[in-house]
Amino acid sequence: YETYQFIFHDRESTGLTFDASSVKVYVDDSLIESGYQTVTEGLEDGCTFEIRFDNLKNIDSVHAGSVITVEYQSKLNENAVIGSEGNPNTANLEFSNNPNGDGMGETPDDTVIVFTYKTVINKVDEAGDPLDGAAFRLEKFVANEDGSETQDNIRGNWETVEEIAAAENKTSFEFSGLDDGIYRLTETTTP
Repeated sequence: YETYQFIFHDRESTGLTFDASSVKVYVDDSLIESGYQTVTEGLEDGCTFEIRFDNLKNIDSVHAGSVITVEYQSKLNENAVIGSEGNPNTANLEFSNNPNGDGMGETPDDTVIVFTYKTVINKVDEAGDPLDGAAFRLEKFVANEDGSETQDNIRGNWETVEEIAAAENKTSFEFSGLDDGIYRLTETTTP
């Protein structure tokens, strides 16, 4: 091959928002910062974004058998589907496959589903009647990067997801857009 083109294609559902600034590309576990481009505009194949290597041979650290890894982040947005249908994210790889001229091969699509959930809290008194005047804080447990914190060892690393202030005639509280994890609900104002 004179040149070897390599393109990651990614198609996200409308419930996901891609963060182009989060893209990291690795060759054999080493971060590279050039030799590719992140493309988000002018895509006619339905992709949300593409990571394009116009010539993979121009990257010095690439050799036969190299592992190319692309990492990125996307956030669930207001269009996220809650429940078992989830929010599909489909990717595939396109690559040069004819050393004697033009020609591209393509891997089959690989789809993962990003799930989100909601929870509804109803504040009631001892008789089961609605009780207003409560306020709540929902927090999510975030493990240390080394994995030293676990569900059984929950000292620290709670991040606030949402706080809902007390309000007159408000007895039902909804938290949506939640991903999997360990959560803690605290009643911050008790009527």
